[in-house]
Amino acid sequence: MSIEVLIDLTGADLELSSEDFETYCFQMVEEMKDGLVENAYLLRQPLSSEGAMAGEASFITGILQAEVNFKNIQIFLNWLGERFYGKTKRIVYKDAGGNELTFEYQTSKDLEQQQKALEVITSLITVRVIALKE
Repeated sequence: MSIEVLIDLTGADLELSSEDFETYCFQMVEEMKDGLVENAYLLRQPLSSEGAMAGEASFITGILQAEVNFKNIQIFLNWLGERFYGKTKRIVYKDAGGNELTFEYQTSKDLEQQQKALEVITSLITVRVIALKE
């Protein structure tokens, strides 16, 4: 079972120029692809200009998407936490029925507690990560 995760870095206050921020996002995708997740890429949005060809899309800078095996979610979230150490991370889940579950964590211990709670909840309902926000 894999979970689709959206990572929004636009509010991460990384103090990078636009070019450096884009490079940082590409580097994160490549790091994730290196055995951490099943798949990772920058999110795209369709181009709607007159000259755009059907199916053409542009990257949305700062929004990354990854498919994470549920067994590796702890490793993935720890990896993500190391990049934003000391900041509170918020994960928002949404099930097929539209119900949302939000939890926040700052330390590995908090994350472990939240993961245990999530395992109980996922046995009760279907859950899908729709966003990872800071």
